[in-house]
Amino acid sequence: MADVAVTARRSSKIADGWQVLDKSDLSAAKNVAGIYEFTTSTGKKYIGQSKDIAKRLAQHGGRVADGGQILFKKIDVDIPGLDAKTVREIAEQVQIEKFLGRRVEKGFTTDRLENLVNPIGKARLEMYNKYKDLFG
Repeated sequence: MADVAVTARRSSKIADGWQVLDKSDLSAAKNVAGIYEFTTSTGKKYIGQSKDIAKRLAQHGGRVADGGQILFKKIDVDIPGLDAKTVREIAEQVQIEKFLGRRVEKGFTTDRLENLVNPIGKARLEMYNKYKDLFG
């Protein structure tokens, strides 16, 4: 029954612009700027952003669980006054909050998420709140 739930989540994500990668072939994400997520070898989820997802995933090395899928989504949104990295960080924060099912305003610690750094942080919370709805 759990496999059905996982498949349903993947299907809905793929319908929402997410693509699936196998960790043995990252070429589809080469030079793609966006957000990504995977299950780590510890069983926790990791959600990140990069201007070159394939290159960043290669830097993660052995953190991706054996047999684990990697999901990624191109972020191609232009917000006047914000650089591309900040836009991706907003999208990353939205995805973290969706995964956790709650708002994250300061830092976070959780047994479900391996990320150590909150991409937005308290100093940029007002900016985040202004633009987060662009990312669902």
